[in-house]
Amino acid sequence: MTIQTTLNTLESDCEKIAKNVEKAIETDDTNRAQNLKNNARWIFYSAFLFLLPSLTFTNQIRSLLCSAPKDNPAFCDYLQFSERDPFLKLVHIFPSDMQNTVIKSLIFLWVLIFILYKFATRSKPTMPRQKKKELQRKSKHVIDNYLPKKESLYDKYLRESIEEEF
Repeated sequence: MTIQTTLNTLESDCEKIAKNVEKAIETDDTNRAQNLKNNARWIFYSAFLFLLPSLTFTNQIRSLLCSAPKDNPAFCDYLQFSERDPFLKLVHIFPSDMQNTVIKSLIFLWVLIFILYKFATRSKPTMPRQKKKELQRKSKHVIDNYLPKKESLYDKYLRESIEEEF
């Protein structure tokens, strides 16, 4: 019965190979979908992270350019986006003795969001398409070639064992 055990082991190994390849491809597809979501998150977080500082810097540049002698008042009117930038509007809601604490808290919040941004947009490794196709081809080769050979070897073994008895 050792030949029969070997043939059964061959069949189970072929099935394991097929399952492992299927699992690897499924994991790769999941990673690709997750990476796509992470890329969308990256766009959102990038826009959010750089919106407030850029608005603040833009307003500072506007105030510097328009504080000079009025050579071009139309240019200053063009640059005037709002009375104050949103960051300072938020700070001025609070009493003056708390404004430094609010600014520090907002900067801390910005740094915390930046750290979350780094972890939330991490991409997972994926297989190249060529390797994926190669795995599928090998799995198909194992199933199409070795399992039928197992059947023919088993039939041959049965015939030989019956002939030996007679």
